[in-house]
Amino acid sequence: MITVVFTLYFIFIIYITIGFFRLPKEKPLESYDEKVTVVMAVKNEAKTIKNCLESLSLQTYREVEFIIVDDNSSDETASFIRLSKLFSLGRLRLIHATGEGKKRAIKQAISEAKTNIILTADADVSYPRTWVEAMVSSYLQSGADLVIGPVKMSREYPLQCMEYLSIMGITAGSAGNNNPLMCNACSMAFSKEWYNKCDVQLSVPSGDDMFLLESTKKLGGTVHFCNSGEAEVTIKGSDSLKEFFRQRARWTSKAPHYTDLSIIASGALVFAMQCLMIGIYIMSFWNPALLVWVAAKYIIDMLILLPTAIRFKKTSVLVYSPIVALYYPIYVVLTAILSLLPVKWKN
Repeated sequence: MITVVFTLYFIFIIYITIGFFRLPKEKPLESYDEKVTVVMAVKNEAKTIKNCLESLSLQTYREVEFIIVDDNSSDETASFIRLSKLFSLGRLRLIHATGEGKKRAIKQAISEAKTNIILTADADVSYPRTWVEAMVSSYLQSGADLVIGPVKMSREYPLQCMEYLSIMGITAGSAGNNNPLMCNACSMAFSKEWYNKCDVQLSVPSGDDMFLLESTKKLGGTVHFCNSGEAEVTIKGSDSLKEFFRQRARWTSKAPHYTDLSIIASGALVFAMQCLMIGIYIMSFWNPALLVWVAAKYIIDMLILLPTAIRFKKTSVLVYSPIVALYYPIYVVLTAILSLLPVKWKN
């Protein structure tokens, strides 16, 4: 059993790594005058929304409007939005949600957009000045139906940053193989027309990004990874264990609703590997020789983690990789258990 799972996992990581190196380089940015709308759904984001909007106000791309749908925030989120530079300049529209949940808020924002090209953003993310320009350029040059943007985590959360490197490695590598397995709603580009064709499963609390990706693949659409440093956005890590596990449980809770076989199979394989590792931890008390498999998994994981860390200039956090490698299986299984509980977008 151990040999079979490890062999399949090794093949999967090699497959992802090959895709990572197959990613085409983005063409130089070109000037476009197409009007674009950046949409965002918020709920109780008073701690992060100011920095996010400040970064968005500095965008080099000028033909852009911003729409934020507030999903009944109980804090000062709406007040901070109204005090922002974008709002005072009339470039940002703040709308009160008519439905409940992030997906319905995003759908409402897109329906209000006057442009066909849509970019999605999140309140806990900092955006470089060239983000809109790079994403629009990638979308128009690639001709893809959905463009996935590169995302990295801020350095002050080194352990979470390590975990996110693995997520981005799989995201970029699978896209490089023309079979994308992951994406992030904080940086995507698509057309309003395409979005309206897709089924984002509004009844499921989470997954506005993954169900759009899955639906795009199901409809035969093309997906492109924007392999440009000028599009790299920085996501903020969780400040507490409670917040961390609640977010990860929300991410995991959508898994039972997936229908894409490649997404299901890859997720099942990774989960099986983590369960196997926990079994090895336990059995190693009686047979320490089994710990060689722990070292083997670490080496396999580094095949994709190292090039991803180099690509995102995060090699300094690799010093934490042995620690993450040890606790990661426990975290994955615990998150899977927590995802069985009722999940909401935000309290």
